[in-house]
Amino acid sequence: MSTAEQSRKYRQTLTEEQKIRIRELNKEATRRWRKRHPERSRLSTKLYQAKNKDKVNSWHRKQYHRDAAKSAFRSIRSKYGVTREEFDAKLASQDGKCAICLAPLDKPHFDHDHVTGKNRDLLCRFCNLVLGNAHDSVEVLQNAISYLKKHGVSNGEQASQVLTHNDNTPF
Repeated sequence: MSTAEQSRKYRQTLTEEQKIRIRELNKEATRRWRKRHPERSRLSTKLYQAKNKDKVNSWHRKQYHRDAAKSAFRSIRSKYGVTREEFDAKLASQDGKCAICLAPLDKPHFDHDHVTGKNRDLLCRFCNLVLGNAHDSVEVLQNAISYLKKHGVSNGEQASQVLTHNDNTPF
């Protein structure tokens, strides 16, 4: 009997609790190895991802669709150093809505001051792009408001008509 067959036979005799415990021990051993060998860990991860691109992309898509808000938070945590508790508190304080247009946030963007790095509020993608394209300039945004008023657009009436899908749901 080969070693692989012996291992398979042995695993069949284990209880579910024993299997869980073994998985936990293996995960912990992997974590310790990765911590001791960060450069080798990164290299092996890159090699695996290059070799299994379709599998990795499929896994990332599944993870994203499982919880889009969680995916958004991971990005926010790495960029802005915000804890999950701070993020959840900010989202709750805004009732899950964009701080500017008050649309429900499905994938929030953390607005921040590019000069000081200070975090501000959660915005939808569209409002975050508006501020970014205006370079966070109050003067530019006031000029944009004046421009819209000059050309007869008020209270976003035309914008709300333009920014909808064919089925009248907002972008």
